[in-house]
Amino acid sequence: MRWIIPLALLVLVMATASADTLCSQQEDESWGNLMLHGFQVEAYKPVRVGDKVCYSFYLKNTGSSDVTLGKKGVYLHTNDGDLSSNSGATISPGKCYILRNKFSIYFYHKMQNFIK
Repeated sequence: MRWIIPLALLVLVMATASADTLCSQQEDESWGNLMLHGFQVEAYKPVRVGDKVCYSFYLKNTGSSDVTLGKKGVYLHTNDGDLSSNSGATISPGKCYILRNKFSIYFYHKMQNFIK
């Protein structure tokens, strides 16, 4: 019984801990009828080989007709290769495609200049 409160507080503190932002894009960027917004990469520092890195962003269709994603879908280029998803997905005019995913670090030595 006397361990319940300290244990509950520890769980609460761990649940509210947030990852560090490794990089982000402050301004929107557009290509044709697609706008990239809110690109962000996060992980807990120090980042080590095997750690999970999370990334998120959204694509908005700013045009007046549907946009269908190509063969690779939406992808993020990393030292570990391209991470892709939703090949062939369609984004309706004015709608957004939200991407949140994670990957493991395998080539940390190549990222030392990137992660400060």
